[in-house]
Amino acid sequence: ERPQIGDKRKPSPLGDIQPDHWLPEYTSELINVLNVLGMLVDLEPKQADLLNRICDGPLIPASKIA
Repeated sequence: ERPQIGDKRKPSPLGDIQPDHWLPEYTSELINVLNVLGMLVDLEPKQADLLNRICDGPLIPASKIA
């Protein structure tokens, strides 16, 4: 059976604990998340280069691992 979507669903109890306004702490937390995302975007070229070097590097035979 497919789940119901939209107003057909029964309300979740989690909806009762949502704040009715934006708290100041949310702003600083949002800024922190955005800063982390920005740093991750800046790292992407280095991460891609590292992954390419790893994938292009030598393989260790299973006999040497076991």
